[in-house]
Amino acid sequence: MPDRGIGIVVLVNQQASGAPSLITSGFFSSALADPEPDAPGEVDIIATTIAENRARAEDTFIRTFDAETIAPFAGVYANPVLGEVTVAVTRDNGLTFDAGEFVTALWHSTEQDDADVYFMADPPLAGDRVRLTLGEDGDPRVVIGLGLTEYTFTPTK
Repeated sequence: MPDRGIGIVVLVNQQASGAPSLITSGFFSSALADPEPDAPGEVDIIATTIAENRARAEDTFIRTFDAETIAPFAGVYANPVLGEVTVAVTRDNGLTFDAGEFVTALWHSTEQDDADVYFMADPPLAGDRVRLTLGEDGDPRVVIGLGLTEYTFTPTK
C-alpha cells in the first residue's frame, strides 16, 4: 500500500500452498483499506474458492492404488530429526501418512511424471510431496520435502 506509506512483510512457512499467503494478504488489504471490513464475507469467498479449486482438481488425483505396488511401503519409519511416521494402506487401497500430530491421505497426481511421488491431501501440509521409493539396499524409504529440505525416513523394523 505505497499510496498510504505502508509496507508489510509477512513470512509464511508453507510449501506448495498459497492459502496462508492469500489469507494474510487479504486480511491486511481488508483491514487497511476498508474501515468496515466484512470478515464473514471474506471467509465465505475463501471457502468458495477452495471448494471450486478442489472440484476442478477432482479428476487430477488418484486416490487408490494397486495393492502390490503400495504394500511394501506400509510400515513405521523413523527420521533422526522428525521422529516416526506411519504409512498405512486403507481398506480400499488408499494410502495414509500418520505423523502423530496429523494424519493425511496420500494421493498421486495424473499430471505428475514421477510414479514415486505422492501429495499430502489434507492440512496442515496439503500439497507437500512425499516420495515412496526403495533404497540401494532394497528397503523402502519415505522422503518428504524438496531439495535442501528433504527428510528421509527409514523402516524401524
